[in-house]
Amino acid sequence: MSLHRLVAFGIAASVLGSGACAAPEPSEPARAEAAVAAMSEVQLAMTLQAAAEATARKLPLAVDRFTTLTAAQYEAGQKTLVFRYDVSAEVDKEELKAHAVRANCASPRFAAAFRRGVRARHLFATPGGMLEIPIAQDDCRTADRLPATKRELPPPARPSAPADRRGLDRV
Repeated sequence: MSLHRLVAFGIAASVLGSGACAAPEPSEPARAEAAVAAMSEVQLAMTLQAAAEATARKLPLAVDRFTTLTAAQYEAGQKTLVFRYDVSAEVDKEELKAHAVRANCASPRFAAAFRRGVRARHLFATPGGMLEIPIAQDDCRTADRLPATKRELPPPARPSAPADRRGLDRV
């Protein structure tokens, strides 16, 4: 699975329902917007909590040959979906952020949730340390201006050592 599907798989498919990663039908964005817009704040929170728990029960999950999704949770007080990944290769921070933003914002269901104030936070444990990629509605507005990205993480340049989980590099 390519890196650009990493976040879409972790969130759109598992968290916001089946079919989110498939090519949407012409009416899918409208249906997704209507479904999310019709939810009360409590319904939205309960849906996201249940979806994050369902995703967590499937973990760990290999996303591609370098990446494993290891945790998923919903922080209701922050309206934030949090996903943790272990990555066995060095990654380009800006490229990873561009992939994450494009994948999240391309999902009609997730984009609709972003418009309701939901955020995503992706935490990547890499050989070089922890990377954090927060995504919100404002990121979707600029997604089309992000630099072009490669399709998959590069092979590890050296044997990977355990990531230093004390430091967090926010992208």
